[in-house]
Amino acid sequence: MAEEELVELKPASKNIWYVLATIAGENSSVDSSVMNKNRYYWNGLMRLRLSIEEFENLRENFNITLPSLTAKDHRCIREALDKRGFRNEIIPDVDFFIDFSSTIFLKAVNFSGYIFTSGTAFTHSVMKYANFSEAIFTGTVKFDAVKFTGITVFDRASFQNIVLFLKTTFDDVVVFSNTTFAALASFQEAIFSDTVFFTKANFVDIAIFTNATFKESANFLATEFETSTIFIGAVFTKHPPDFFDAIVSENIDWMDVNFSKIDVPKEKLQINKHIIAFERLSLMMSKLEKPHVRHMFFRHEMRTRRQLDTGLRKFPSWVMNGVYELFSNYGYGFGRALSWWSGHIILGAFLLFIPAPHNWAGVVNSVATSFANAHSFLGLNRGPLKTVYAEYSKWEWFNVTGWDWFNVIWTVQGLLGIMFLFFLILTIRNRFKMG
Repeated sequence: MAEEELVELKPASKNIWYVLATIAGENSSVDSSVMNKNRYYWNGLMRLRLSIEEFENLRENFNITLPSLTAKDHRCIREALDKRGFRNEIIPDVDFFIDFSSTIFLKAVNFSGYIFTSGTAFTHSVMKYANFSEAIFTGTVKFDAVKFTGITVFDRASFQNIVLFLKTTFDDVVVFSNTTFAALASFQEAIFSDTVFFTKANFVDIAIFTNATFKESANFLATEFETSTIFIGAVFTKHPPDFFDAIVSENIDWMDVNFSKIDVPKEKLQINKHIIAFERLSLMMSKLEKPHVRHMFFRHEMRTRRQLDTGLRKFPSWVMNGVYELFSNYGYGFGRALSWWSGHIILGAFLLFIPAPHNWAGVVNSVATSFANAHSFLGLNRGPLKTVYAEYSKWEWFNVTGWDWFNVIWTVQGLLGIMFLFFLILTIRNRFKMG
């Protein structure tokens, strides 16, 4: 049984923090006057939890002055708590952790412009439409294993401390545009089922996307990563990420990232978008002097380009692209190129060994002859193997069908040998060049 199934969820109406966040009513997502009143009460309560230094920091850095609640405001808060089943509960003060954990929010939640002081947790909760636009989190925030079932908005939000989205599921569009992550931000094993926007977001500290899954578009347009960025094991299943105009640090890790599940679209416009996205990533890694990662994105770009090569006029380029991948993995697969080169020599030696004497001399002659065939430009058949070639040409086994099979094998190996050797040398050159 999954861990999420073991968590007993309670309705938001039973959570005192939710009641405090909706003092004026729960229809704040459609009624701006209710939203303003809710924000007023909440931020007024948050002010009571702040030290003088924290209060001044909000005022100077965010140009925010939190409201001072009056005695009448406190009576309204008390009345709302009593009315909604918290008659004997005290209003949480500075010592209380803001805890929305294991809560199911049956209605849309609008926390736009809210200030969350100290630590805050939404762990294992379920939320429909959630709006955290311009919200400010001053303490550690945990959204671990939260399931967002509707559109989720963190536009222009600010996380001043560590924020964790571990194993969080986003079933709909999620927006982190213009969001500031001032400390470590982790989206480890998060699942983005729809488009995610990090447009113009700023990651001041480490950004972790280890084993995250992006099932739709991942928009990092003009995003700034000031320090370590980790995409180890991330999976992109439909589109490559968009990093145009993004600023990344030298410490960006793409180890084991998986683009193999991407379904190349049939529409020419979408194919071209994929190509441009991979081009951008390749160029970005080139500027960071990461040749192996750059070549990884180049290989994905070349595979995508092959989808554009259709029709008779483009058939040659389609074939060349496919051959380039098949025999050398676009000049990167040394093991693949070595296997093709050595494999065809071994196959040739096997065919040549059939009519030869079945002894060690026959083995040596067949291997040497196959190698000479594969590298006919070296002229070995006119040198030390001249006698061996003369013997092969006399054997009746090669003429049983009226064909001169020895010369057929020689010609085929001569053509393939040059090609396989070229790819082998190319991969060796590239590997030495990349270091």
